[in-house]
Amino acid sequence: MVSHALAHDGVEIHLNSTVVAVRLEGGRKQVTMVNDGNTATTVVDEILTGIGRLPAVQGLEAAGVAYDEATGIEVDDFLRTRNPRIFAAGDCCLEHAYTNTAEASAR
Repeated sequence: MVSHALAHDGVEIHLNSTVVAVRLEGGRKQVTMVNDGNTATTVVDEILTGIGRLPAVQGLEAAGVAYDEATGIEVDDFLRTRNPRIFAAGDCCLEHAYTNTAEASAR
């Protein structure tokens, strides 16, 4: 339903494609993609990427906060870190990284 509505508005959607080149030629942004062995280049208005979600936790050891690069800040059942004066809430410390879960933990 969403892709149909976007296509109706003139948005091209390229699923299961691998971007192999991005360049600026004559002030125009061009993206070259490969899909099922076929290479295609298209001119785009903007380039948006999704690169995954990992918590930004670097440097917390100076504050005495334990963390794991992949799973985030270590907290107890009351969202306390190993530093008794620091609490954490939201995606940086919860197993389920959803907006409603993060909001509930902040409350």
